[in-house]
Amino acid sequence: SREKYAWGLKLPSFPGWLRTVHCRRVLRSGSTQLILIWNRSSRSGSVVAAAGSIPWAYWEHGSAWFEGHEDDRRHFFAQVPVALANSRAAARMLQLRWNYAGPVHVCRNALRPALHPGQPRPKPFPRRPVRLGFAGRLVAVKGPILLLHALGRIRDSLPDAELHVAGDGPERNRLQEWAGRLGVSSAVHFHGVTRDMAAFYGQVDCLLHPALREPFGLVAIEAAAHGCPVVAAAVDGLPEAVSPTSGGCCLVPRLSLPDYAALGGNLEGLPRLVYDPVADAIGPPRAVDPGEIAQRVVALFSEAGAYERASLLATTHVLQAFDFDRHVSDVFAVLDGLASRREDRP
Repeated sequence: SREKYAWGLKLPSFPGWLRTVHCRRVLRSGSTQLILIWNRSSRSGSVVAAAGSIPWAYWEHGSAWFEGHEDDRRHFFAQVPVALANSRAAARMLQLRWNYAGPVHVCRNALRPALHPGQPRPKPFPRRPVRLGFAGRLVAVKGPILLLHALGRIRDSLPDAELHVAGDGPERNRLQEWAGRLGVSSAVHFHGVTRDMAAFYGQVDCLLHPALREPFGLVAIEAAAHGCPVVAAAVDGLPEAVSPTSGGCCLVPRLSLPDYAALGGNLEGLPRLVYDPVADAIGPPRAVDPGEIAQRVVALFSEAGAYERASLLATTHVLQAFDFDRHVSDVFAVLDGLASRREDRP
């Protein structure tokens, strides 16, 4: 954040004009033609004040769900001339929670080139123990505790099923304790921070993503690109990444936060509000029932042909629908339009 620092020193936030003056100098020295504020809806006042005649836009990637600095955020969104959002859910959070009334362009996230498999990668039906996958930071809002409960029920029908966890975080010790308490420790494999995610997706048969909040869900399209059908929560932007046409499904969260806590879920750090894409409304977060997760997983692996069709749908849909070059073109179409407005001014 260059607007905060001058000559190697962090400028104080008060009085605000110090950062504004410095930011204006930085913008002018770089002959700035366009300003894009990425996912920071608080404490951006110095940039906005310094912009002057320079066109600017805001790109929402999840900040609309954050708590704190509410007055600052409302003031910021009242000034945003144009917004981009990484999902329709993100756009609706801007509108429903923050009363943003300006134009908003939905430019959904795309599959990163580094994780593009090159061609569709449908998986054969597993003739070994089913390997279920979870990928993400091990924090309460991702809902990993729900998968430990689901795994026990899944193993009633698929006795050798395993859960492979890619990622690390503050919940890891609690999850390991709960795995022991639920009697599934031997079937849960914590891989920690995983650098080769393509290899991870190649080794698992299905991705489970029971998040309580997820503005889009990049891991869902990454896994699907590698042939993994995805079972996710129908919250926020996940239904935009996971659908029957992509070989996966989203489960409506039905459990209240007290229910989630009773299952061992940590309530710390959860957002106050999330977006319900079914009702097109915002409300408190809820959790997916582990029993429903188990039912969907067992059904997915109940018949080889059905599984292989879902895998083929997953990989072909993602490679067609979430093309990175098209995503970049969509973003630059918005930004080029903003830049041209300045050029058209007398």
